[in-house]
Amino acid sequence: MDCDKTIERTWDSLRKLAPERFEKFRKPGDPDYSYAISRYQFDLALRESLIPMISGTEVALRNVIHSCLTASHGERWFEGDSFYFHEHEQAALDKNFGELEERRGVRSQQLPPCDIISHLSMGFWVGLLTAKYQASVWALLGNDRWIHQGVKKEHFIGREAFHIRCHNVRKLRNRLAHNEPISTKPDIIHPNRTLPVIHAEALEMIGWINKRYLITIKLTDRFEEVWSAGSEPYRIALVEELCKERPVSGVEHLQLEG
Repeated sequence: MDCDKTIERTWDSLRKLAPERFEKFRKPGDPDYSYAISRYQFDLALRESLIPMISGTEVALRNVIHSCLTASHGERWFEGDSFYFHEHEQAALDKNFGELEERRGVRSQQLPPCDIISHLSMGFWVGLLTAKYQASVWALLGNDRWIHQGVKKEHFIGREAFHIRCHNVRKLRNRLAHNEPISTKPDIIHPNRTLPVIHAEALEMIGWINKRYLITIKLTDRFEEVWSAGSEPYRIALVEELCKERPVSGVEHLQLEG
């Protein structure tokens, strides 16, 4: 079988898994299907490379908000009347309490705060950065004690800009969780921000919250390397793998000699 047919059969096999998904990686004028396949491989590599940044953002955001509200309202700020939640966040909390109570077999009031906090979704924490929490959360959070550590006051960003950064990471996280492509369109997450910009803004944000935590994240972060290389290395490796000559078996040797 020649190389072109091998590549075409590979594409047909992949496409049977999810036609609409794989078609997103094709472009008009592609010489063969290796280009579409390698774009899919590149997308997979990008998703893997973004995990440290996404995880780091979620952990940093969750813990800085918890620490800030603990300082103001006590470590169980999420219970009772000490803090007012709007409908969406209250529903998320109630769902969280119910799931933990069912799983642990005890009332949520008996669980340590760390168990409650770690079980809440990223969407909950990003929700606390919206305009409706301007006075109750951002007024406490948006200073050099919490999210602008080591940042000159003239370089502080406002609640809306901070929320956009976190919301972009959340959208990216959700696409990864559902195995959705992240590289097929430059503005797939935000109309004015490419993946490199979203990545850079998130790392900067982590550094504002905790510089030493940023160091640990950056040591495992491969996004810039993967992004810069693009899909071509994957295409070359794919073609080499699919089109390499098969070794001739002993039986085939005998047939040839005969």
